[in-house]
Formats: sequence, structure tokens, C-alpha cells
Amino acid sequence: RGGADGRFVAFSRGGNVVVYDTISKKETQVTWAAAESGVQYGAVDVAMEEELGRTAGIFWAPSQLSRSSSTNTTMDCILCARLDERGVMAVGLPEPPPSFAGDTGGSNGGGRPELSASTITAPAKLFADDQYGWDTGCAYGKNGGGEEKGSGDDSSARLTDFQKYPRPGTMGAKTDWVIVEIEHTGAAGIVRHRVRPLYERFRLAKLFPWCEYVVRAGWMPVAESYASASVSAAGPGSHGSAIWLQLLDRAQKRTAIIRVPLECFAPGVDGPLDPLDDESLSSSYISGDSSLHSSSGAAVDILYEEEQPNAWINLNHSLRFLSACSTHTAIRFILASERTGGFSHLYLVTAHINSQQQQSQELSSPAKTSSLFGIPCVRRAQQEILPLTSGKWPVTDDAPVFVDEKHMLVYFSARRPNPLTTNLYAVSYNHYLSTATVAVESGPEMMVSSAPAACNKIWQLTGNGYTHSHFVFDPA
Repeated sequence: RGGADGRFVAFSRGGNVVVYDTISKKETQVTWAAAESGVQYGAVDVAMEEELGRTAGIFWAPSQLSRSSSTNTTMDCILCARLDERGVMAVGLPEPPPSFAGDTGGSNGGGRPELSASTITAPAKLFADDQYGWDTGCAYGKNGGGEEKGSGDDSSARLTDFQKYPRPGTMGAKTDWVIVEIEHTGAAGIVRHRVRPLYERFRLAKLFPWCEYVVRAGWMPVAESYASASVSAAGPGSHGSAIWLQLLDRAQKRTAIIRVPLECFAPGVDGPLDPLDDESLSSSYISGDSSLHSSSGAAVDILYEEEQPNAWINLNHSLRFLSACSTHTAIRFILASERTGGFSHLYLVTAHINSQQQQSQELSSPAKTSSLFGIPCVRRAQQEILPLTSGKWPVTDDAPVFVDEKHMLVYFSARRPNPLTTNLYAVSYNHYLSTATVAVESGPEMMVSSAPAACNKIWQLTGNGYTHSHFVFDPA
């Protein structure tokens, strides 16, 4: 739910994003992926949802960015994932065996076999290939590899559903990101909408060829969106509005958090079409925007990077941007990482952005040459990384953190004082902002505090002897 005053509800249906207006009671389809094409807007693939923890593909811009236009309409924006599973292998799901679907006998009322020693100790007996004539090894063959069984084969007839799921070593789903702009009036509701894809040279596959997944996404805080009073008047699409994405490679050994200004997105496309599947439109995004780029100097900023060559990177839900103490040249955020010592701990990161900064020379090809007219497309911010917690105990990665910016406190769960219990804690980052930071420089792109995190006072808010859970919600 989002838009001005929370008026709209956006959801994915039939592969497209639909917006429901709670005032006019009307539904409007705002994206146009072809039916049964393997492309879906606002959707999340199974691997992303189950393995990597991102469950949403639709993100409303902050309501403070809603703006009025000269045509007496109000504009709102949605960041939307465009999921392309056309190259992903489909896994055939067989119909349940008679013991589950057709057998109504048994003391449990039917539909499922009774739990017994035989079903528990030898569950494979219920699904053996030769028991019901199945060949589960050939269940991979529709829309993405292998050979589909003929219609006369009994085992093919028993495959009742197909699920897109990449097997190890095969192609995964591809995700692009678009901005959907919605113009609406008080009584008539939505009167116009358009889809804005990224310009070709800003596509993630070109700038970050190592990226396989976008595991987290959202909008930069309003105060960071060039932190000026003109933001609310200028609204979405104006200079300064931006989104953020967290990237991850397939081996889960490299991640990056990037900031993408809305100037990196092409002008809106009206009408019932998919701009990324229309060849005539796609070609215009490659070369038709030189005047915009040369005037605005739009570039993607790398706010944070991490590599773990000897271990995979565990994901979490701890990333929080700090709007109150961020500016257009210094973006601050809280994140949890296992970057040192093998334990997950909280860090205060400041990404210092220089608009005149030259493109990094360490980016992998072809990102090293991703520039147009001598202006870089990617800039690496100087990262100041300050530890908030430390020790031989982990901040839990399955619970989000809550940041009280007014009092500069971070609330989090941790397995402390022993790994069998979870307690709620709070730590302050006020001393990092109110005093001069003592730092040592470890390269042109990174500074790490020399002050140990042990000096940070941590308050335990729950009692020992029990394990605790906490939930974070927006009271608005």
C-alpha cells in the first residue's frame, strides 16, 4: 500500500502489476507483460523467496515524494521488479499417489496415510519410481531443458504442474528493475501511467556482470534524496530521487549496495506494451539519451562492497538508511556483516560521494569501460566503516533491526550471553557523530575505525534464562 495518503494498493496478478484505488474503487493494470511469456512484473522467483529472503517485487516511493503537476494531477512512483524466467528449467510436479489423493481409508479420516513406522522410516517407498510408473528423473523438460515426454507416456500424464526452478549449474531467473509512474486525480483516480526502464548503459548486467541476484531493494530516504526542501515540490523523477539495490553473485561470496538515481531511467512509455520486449523502443534507450547524460552527470554509486573468498556471505534484514544524519555527499546506514571475525555484527557505514569522482578502475570488465562521452556511469564511494558491536557472539540474521534516529539508538537481537538464548539489545551510535572519528585508511575507497567497538555501551533489554523474539512494524 502506498501513494499519497496510502490511497493505492499495488499487487501482481497474471504476471502484471495492478493498482487498486481505495477511493474510486477502480483497478488499473499498469504493466503489460505478454500472457504466458515467462515474464512477470512485481513477482519474485521461488529461489529468491525461499533461499535468499526477498519476498516482494513492488516498492512504493515514500509518500513525501508525491507531487502535483500543472495538469492538476498528482504523481506517485513504484519501483517494480521485472522477472524473466524464460531460460529457467521447469520442474515437473507429479500428482499425489493414491495413498495421498484417492485413498479415503485409515483411521485418520482419509486423504493421507496414517503415520506409522513404515511411513516414517522408509518414506521413499511411497514415491518409488516403479511403484506408480513414474520416472521422476525425467520431470525436467518443459520450457527450459531436457526432453519432454510424449503424450502417450503414462508418467508424462502424471505430471500435473510445472514449477520454474533452476537446477545447479543451469540458468537462473533474470531480474530487471523499472519505475512505474502513476498520475491520478481526486475523483477520477488514475488517469495516466507509464513504465520507465533503465537506460541500456545503466543495466545491471552491463555495469555489474558478476551480479546474479538482487536480494534487497527499496527507495532512498527522502532526506537523502538531495536533502532539500525542493524535493517535495519537485517529486519523483526530479534530480536527486533514487533507489537502492543490494547485489549478490551466484557463489554468495561478493555483495554490493548501490544507489541508482532516477535519471538513470528512460522516459516513461505509455500504452499497453512492455518496453523491454519492444525492439524499436529498446534501441532508443541505447543511444537516444546523450543530452540528458551530459547535462545531469547521472551515475550509479557503489555505497558498500564486501567479498568473502573463503566463505559465503550470509544475508540478513538489518540494512537501515539513516535519513536524519545523511546528506547528498555522505550517506549513512546501519548494516550487519560477518566481515571480521566470523561473527555477525553491526556497523555504521558512511559512503562519501564526490560528484566529480572519477570512475573506479577496479571494476570488472565490462564495467571498467561503462562510460559515455567521457562521463563515468559508475562511481565508487569512499566507505567509512565503524563497528557498533563486537565479540564472540552473533547478531541474529533472521530478525530486522529497529533504528530510533531521534535518540540515535539501534535495537537488535543477539545470541548473547550464550548461543542457546536470544535477547533484545540496544546500542547507540551517537558518539560516532558527535565526536571526531579516529580512523585508519586502508586504501583509496575505504576507511575503518581504529577505535574498538568494545567501547560502545550495549544495553540488554530482556532477562536471561529465556529466549526472546521481536517484531518491527511501521506504526503508520
